Amino acid sequence: AFGSGVGGSGTLAGEHVAWTVGGRSVKYGASTTGFGGDTRLAFAFGSSSIKVCPAIGLDYEQRQWTVGAGKLTTMQLSASGGIGAGYDVLVGDNFHVIPFASGRYQFALVKFDFSAANAATQTTADTLSGVHVQYGALVQRKAVFAGFVGERRPPSASASVFRAFAGITFATPRKK
Repeated sequence: AFGSGVGGSGTLAGEHVAWTVGGRSVKYGASTTGFGGDTRLAFAFGSSSIKVCPAIGLDYEQRQWTVGAGKLTTMQLSASGGIGAGYDVLVGDNFHVIPFASGRYQFALVKFDFSAANAATQTTADTLSGVHVQYGALVQRKAVFAGFVGERRPPSASASVFRAFAGITFATPRKK
């Protein structure tokens, strides 16, 4: 199923560590909406061109579906850990192309609430876990960057997610 989302994130980064915090609002069709937020701490090791980045993160997401005369609400809290790698290629005067890939193991706690008029709310919970693989590319010219990321999730979740992004940075990559 296709959907749309609007979100934003900010990152504080040093030479070898970065902390990111983000939020989002999502909509899948006419009957499903949601919101979420995440944070991630990553460490960077490697040369000026190749970076290897172990990371840990937390994510919260809440979604609400209208189902007949009722409403289903899910709340999911996830913790993840993994590693990624990127290769910074200087292809012109201060123009960088950075392909990247990462893998992470994610464990999630999910609570389900179903409510309907004139009935008690029914609550249940479950856990999910699996490996997520991300891949993509970023291009950067001075302080402006843009790119895309694809994510392959475990079979128990949405099959694939694709996102485009753009932004500005207050730190420009070093010339090689």
